Amino acid sequence: MDAYEKALAIQPNFAEVFNNIGNLLQAKGKLEDAILAHEKALSLKPKYVGALFSLGNARKSHGNFDEALVAYRNALEINPKYVKAHNNIGTVLKNQGKLNDAIAAFRNVIAIKPDYAEAHLNLCFMLLNSGRLAEGLDEYEWRQSVANTSTIRHFPRPLWDGQENL
Repeated sequence: MDAYEKALAIQPNFAEVFNNIGNLLQAKGKLEDAILAHEKALSLKPKYVGALFSLGNARKSHGNFDEALVAYRNALEINPKYVKAHNNIGTVLKNQGKLNDAIAAFRNVIAIKPDYAEAHLNLCFMLLNSGRLAEGLDEYEWRQSVANTSTIRHFPRPLWDGQENL
């Protein structure tokens, strides 16, 4: 924190420093202060996508899901292909119990960046939780088609294909 204070003493309107302070405060669990720091960054640099994303994260952690969605969507207005914001929208929608909307959000991520493993895993769990077992299994097994996404274990039985009873 001392380095950030020194940077602000030299350049008091340094939006990136306020955003980094917000990230640090969020990591320490000081969510209200983190939100204020991100908002300060945005008052200095309103189209700062990183600060909008960080503000969304802080609001999500604070349980302000609707406000988090606003921040993520504002980030997407500036950068429509920002996959982390799309992915976090899906996570917030999941937390709100809007499974079909969350599924759509994760599919948006994959449409933009087909190899985004976190979105595939999130989509897998949303499909499984909504009873769409075969689709969920396909998403889960996607990891085997991509090198270095996970350790693939080998079992003496064939993998379940979603069709038979276990």
